[in-house]
Amino acid sequence: MHYPEENQRVNPAAYEGCSNRSGYEAGMNSKPTQNEVSPWQRTFLERHNLSLHYLADAQKWFTPLVDWLIAHHEGAHPYLFLAINGCQGSGKTTLAHYLADVLVAEHGVATLALSLDDFYLPRDQRRALARDVHPLLQTRGV
Repeated sequence: MHYPEENQRVNPAAYEGCSNRSGYEAGMNSKPTQNEVSPWQRTFLERHNLSLHYLADAQKWFTPLVDWLIAHHEGAHPYLFLAINGCQGSGKTTLAHYLADVLVAEHGVATLALSLDDFYLPRDQRRALARDVHPLLQTRGV
């Protein structure tokens, strides 16, 4: 299992007064160039409408997680279940797709990424429920 060394951790002071700054902007990580981006990474970025900035941060923060998942997968049953939770809009689905893509492309591990968004009723059915049962049933989650 790989854990970052203490001196590799982010210094929160580097972000003071700098909302939404990626690690590469604060001098903690170098942004990859177009030539350094593999085909699967380019497809991922395009599919999610993301810039190279996301890839730089993903490589810094998610590579240790991928390494841990691979180490665990090699010593575990043939199936590994990973659940991701977080606030709405926090990037859970994007993270799940990134992990799935890197596991397939770089490690040959078959993956399946599911989102609760895949199980919601369509908008017109939620509107009908809201009209016929209760107004709160129009929101996602039913």
